[in-house]
This record gives sequence, structure tokens and C-alpha cells, in this order.
Amino acid sequence: MKAIEVLDRMDRLRAHLSLPFYQKYTDGVQRDIKKKRNGPTVTDQNGNPSGWLFCNREISRLNMAEAFFVTRDMQELIEGASLTLDETDQFAQDLWPSEYGFLLMEDGYRISDVRGETLVTHAITWGRAVARGKAGTMVVLYTDPRDMRDSINVKMIDKGMTPDRMALGDLVMTHLVWFADGYNVGPIVYMPGSSEEEIRARFGPDMDGKLPNLHEMTNDARFFLSLLLMLNQSITVLDRQAVTGRQDLKRVRRMKLPGTVTVVKLRRHSARQPDGEPVVEWQHSWIVRGHWRWQPYGQRSTDHEHELEKPIVVNGKRVRHCTRHGCDYHEDRIYINPFVKGPEDKPLKQTDKVYALVR
Repeated sequence: MKAIEVLDRMDRLRAHLSLPFYQKYTDGVQRDIKKKRNGPTVTDQNGNPSGWLFCNREISRLNMAEAFFVTRDMQELIEGASLTLDETDQFAQDLWPSEYGFLLMEDGYRISDVRGETLVTHAITWGRAVARGKAGTMVVLYTDPRDMRDSINVKMIDKGMTPDRMALGDLVMTHLVWFADGYNVGPIVYMPGSSEEEIRARFGPDMDGKLPNLHEMTNDARFFLSLLLMLNQSITVLDRQAVTGRQDLKRVRRMKLPGTVTVVKLRRHSARQPDGEPVVEWQHSWIVRGHWRWQPYGQRSTDHEHELEKPIVVNGKRVRHCTRHGCDYHEDRIYINPFVKGPEDKPLKQTDKVYALVR
């Protein structure tokens, strides 16, 4: 996708946010979020969710945002890496690549919610904020109403509500998420422990008038933290692409948006036999899955045992240092790339889903 195409999507979203119809829609979404108590809302001085305030705040954030685009293969790697995060891995201010941002995904990130619905996120915006005295980042999720992998989009068609939804444009707000600095990323899935009465009070009937059954829901915080961590890994290429061409440059000036888009993509390189590894005549090849680990650096002293401080963020990476004065030992949180092992001319043996490969 060209830089101008990403900026066009960003500009169209900004234009739709200014429409009273979109503001009325976000009013309803936020009231639903408040009722279910499953996310933050933008409220007026009386504490009531306000679509008008939300949309105007989003427009302001987009005016200040840097633009990003995540390729399909990079997204697959991010999803795979999110499964191997520690539950205690944390969000931090310095992990975010900009104070305000707009990020478009080539494929769309799929999750399952508490109702068992499949939701697909195609774009997010973010901005730094303070809530209840705690600094953090507010993230807004958007779907593409044309994506039939999203079960809500399918139900909208079944209910004859497609024209109204399409009138919102090709990026429709679905949810808001708040990530406080120092927030632990948590488990891969959550299983709500609510009683039937609480579910009825919070969620009410679904679009078919039935009380939803409880389902394990995807913890999407892991995907977003994995994305932030991946931005500073050697496997990732951050390619800043500028808008070119006289007509496109004129359009960018009219849109009053940045003239560059940072494309987040997978670095391509070939694997080699690790030094000192014995040569074995394997009858198949297989995938060694990627994972996160604490990589040691510096002095590995024998006169004391390294006691490590709580992790801090240094140059976009999580680092923990030895507490001993004068000791330069530290550990960096790095991602070990997945790769194919075994002879290239032998069949590939797979035991589970492969999210991405280093090629």
C-alpha cells in the first residue's frame, strides 16, 4: 500500500468523525461500553458519554498523529509473539513510537469477545492522556464494515442495517481501551466470572434478543504490547515512506496531514547453520517458534549473584540492571526469531499454526 493510500484512509476517517451521524453513533457505542463496564468513555461535565466530545477529540488527535502501516506478514509475527509474552510484561510511555498516532493494518487483527463474537480491528488511533491521576495511553479501535470475517458486520447485514453502517465510512469505531503506564499485560485469554444476573444487567440481550453465553475472550492488550516491543527488534524494518508526485503532494497539503508514513514490515534474511551445531541428516524440516527472553549483557561476575532491578524502558526496549554498584550486568528483553530448521529439500512438518517465519 502506498503512503498516500494510508493518508487517504486517515483523512476519510477524520471527515466522517465531523458528521452528526457519526457522532450519534459513537454516543450509542460509548453508552453501551459504560453499561457493560468493559472500557473507558469520553464524557461531558456531567459524566455522560458524549459522541460529540469523542469525535472532536479524535479529530484533534488525528491532526497531530504520525501515520503507520503494518504489513500482513509483520502482523502475523506480532500475533505469534504476543502468545509468548510474560503476564507481567508491562506497558510504558517510552514504548509508544509517538505521542499521537494512526495505525492501519493490511489484514486486520481478529479477536473473540465475551459473547463469542469475532471482531476484526483494521486501524487504531492512540494518544497520551491522564485518567484518575494515572498517566497512560488511550487507544481507539476501528473496523472495516465490509469485512465479513467480523461477525457483527454479518449480523448487521442480516438485520438490514448495512446502509446505516456503510454511511459511517470504511473505518467504524468499535471500542476504546486504556493502557496505564506500568499496566501488566495479563493472560492470553480471560474467562469472565460474572453471574447470570450480572451478565443480564451489563450486557443485556444480544441482537437476536437472547442472553449471551459466556466465552473466553481474547486479551488484545498482548497484541498491542507485542506490537510496541516489535518496533525496536532487529527483525523489524521501519521504512519511512514519503508521498511523491505533484498531485499527491498537493492532496497531502490540502489534507494538512504528515507527508510520510512509517511502514512496519518484516526483515527478510536467510537462516544459516549455527556455529558448532552437529550436522544431522534430518528427514524433514520443522519450525522453531519465536519467543521472548531476557538476553544477558555485560559483566558475568563470579564474586556475587546478580540481583536485578525492576525493568525500565531504555531506547524503546525493556531492560533490567544488576543492583550491585559498579556492576554493568544487565538483561534486555528481546525476541528470538522463529525460523525453519532442517534441510530445505525435505517436507515441512507442522504441529500447530505458524504465525510467521524469518525468510
